[in-house]
Amino acid sequence: MRRVARASVTAACVVAIIMIGWGASRLAFRGINVEVTNHGPIMQDVKVRLTGISYSLGDLATGSSKAVRANPTGESSVSIEFTDSAGHRRSHEVDTYLEPGYCGTIAVLLTPQGTVQTIEIVRGPPCF
Repeated sequence: MRRVARASVTAACVVAIIMIGWGASRLAFRGINVEVTNHGPIMQDVKVRLTGISYSLGDLATGSSKAVRANPTGESSVSIEFTDSAGHRRSHEVDTYLEPGYCGTIAVLLTPQGTVQTIEIVRGPPCF
């Protein structure tokens, strides 16, 4: 009888560990990774903005990159906002559309000429 009880407890522990691992992996894949790379002059106070939420990346030196995992809370557009080397606040819309549950990557490249190029690999759920 003790062996049966011990086997049941062991099986329950294994199932619990599997479920926790599955849940953690689902959370790890959730959201959109937005990476901003600067090939122009220094950008200050860089922000990634989604509809209703903002993520701060701080300052971005020439040739550097920073990324944030963005989780839209509803239908959302994406824009990159920053202060340029002349002190002007600039905003660039990223040509994309997001919803909760979407996953993937958006790479945003700011060129020396001040233009924005994007590479987008975004897909809707399921994200695993």
